[in-house]
Amino acid sequence: MMRQEGSSSENNRTPSSKPSSGRWPLSKKYTIISIGGTGVVVVVVVIVLGVTLGGKGGGEKTLDPQRLPGTTRAPCQLYCSEHWKLVEMKCFSLSSETRDWDSSQENCKGHKATLAVVSQKQLEILTKGVGNSDYWIGLKKKFDQWKWDDNTTFNKEFNIRGAGNCAYLDSSSVNSAGCSQPRRWICSRNLTCL
Repeated sequence: MMRQEGSSSENNRTPSSKPSSGRWPLSKKYTIISIGGTGVVVVVVVIVLGVTLGGKGGGEKTLDPQRLPGTTRAPCQLYCSEHWKLVEMKCFSLSSETRDWDSSQENCKGHKATLAVVSQKQLEILTKGVGNSDYWIGLKKKFDQWKWDDNTTFNKEFNIRGAGNCAYLDSSSVNSAGCSQPRRWICSRNLTCL
């Protein structure tokens, strides 16, 4: 018997019916690797966005426009609230009653302020507005060193006359006296953003 060509089962196989060697074709491997790599990238992006856009804790979910790429926040309008005067980019309030230095300090804290922490330029402007009254400001001597009410060290921008432990402003200079004497006071705080 003669064997016919093309009748054998080996010859009738199509390329897709080759015997399996237990390996995947390269195209399937690359597809799986691509899907896995994409999944890792997605997870990283989700984590980064969660950290970047997440609130400050406590479940807060507000977004800060300044932290989002391509967005800007309109500048706010800075102002001093009612009964406060704007002097060189800071808000000041002059009292009409008198108290000792510590009670004056407590009053300022009640208004979310400190006894006046002033620059040389602010001091020059404020001395013109105090008239004949003396006003406590936020300088107090601690261990022979002057400190501002906000705990910053006084850098000696101006002279303080007298031998007291608490500083006050009059119409011409900064002086010091005993902290228990009753005087008016000046509070200061930063500008508020509308």
